[in-house]
Amino acid sequence: MVDRCVCFDKTFTEMKKVIDKHNITTLDELKKYFIFGENCRICLPYVELVLSSGKTEFEPINFNYDNL
Repeated sequence: MVDRCVCFDKTFTEMKKVIDKHNITTLDELKKYFIFGENCRICLPYVELVLSSGKTEFEPINFNYDNL
């Protein structure tokens, strides 16, 4: 299961708490509180899913790395 930004060791559960507390709806808003998605950027689609679904654990997904 994927449950964090590996590069910065920030769990999606930690992020979700801040999302709920501050009514965050975008990656840019969340980046005011956490550093994530700055190195490999693989967590970005998952953080988008946290924002849209509220879930904090995901099966690995396939996505186009060229768009990162």
